[in-house]
Amino acid sequence: MKSRFFILCAVVFTTLCFSCKKEEKPVVDNETQSALDNVKSQEAVMRTFSDINQYGINEDGIKSAKLDSCPLITISSIDTVFPKTLTIDFGTVGCQGYDGKFRQGKLTVVFSNHWLNNRINGTYAEATCDNYIVDGQKLEGVFIVTYNGLNSSNGPTYNIKATNAKLTLLTGKNISWNSNETVDWIAGYDNLNLDDDVILISGSSSGVTSEGTSYTMNITKPLKKDNSCKYITEGTIELTPEKLNTRTVDFGDGTCDSNATVTILGVSVNISF
Repeated sequence: MKSRFFILCAVVFTTLCFSCKKEEKPVVDNETQSALDNVKSQEAVMRTFSDINQYGINEDGIKSAKLDSCPLITISSIDTVFPKTLTIDFGTVGCQGYDGKFRQGKLTVVFSNHWLNNRINGTYAEATCDNYIVDGQKLEGVFIVTYNGLNSSNGPTYNIKATNAKLTLLTGKNISWNSNETVDWIAGYDNLNLDDDVILISGSSSGVTSEGTSYTMNITKPLKKDNSCKYITEGTIELTPEKLNTRTVDFGDGTCDSNATVTILGVSVNISF
């Protein structure tokens, strides 16, 4: 009698479990916030890279140093001894920078050697942020840019590491990440005109989106940033948000626009940055 009772209980339990499983709804994976936030973090890193190059130390002094009070540029010493510390102070009120963006706060950059002339492989610049705000978005973290010689286009190539980077958005939400990337400067490196600069970016990162989702990112086709356009115009990345499928983000064929295509399990959607 007891055995029949146990068998009946087992059948009922199995039936209930099966019913519960049938009622579970499949998770719909259509998340695109990680792609949008990754672009914002990428733009912040590249902007810091441009800041370092724009105000970098050369043999004659400081590139593009202004005579007015914003930004106020100071250097730890004017002798030939390195490392040197360069402070770029946009003040609490702020001012418009070389790229038309409005900056506040400070960037402090330690250079291990001359940055523009007589470059030596392994020369690095380490930038830290002090209440540094660009167009209302606050950037934090440590950014180390290392010169690694010439690429196949005879332009400079760099490694950029972002450590404990954090971007606070206008909404009050924030994106945090660490990244390790290579920048190949393939055009515009031989003059002071920013508009004709073209770079290719490769590498990887990991972080947390503005919605609190952890993710990893790997660049599978180098991202192309042409300064004649404000957007990334080519390249693909693979993004894997926590507990979701890997998605591919394709930035297009070189057309200057704010569009990209996100593909998840064979289904593609268009997004705009």
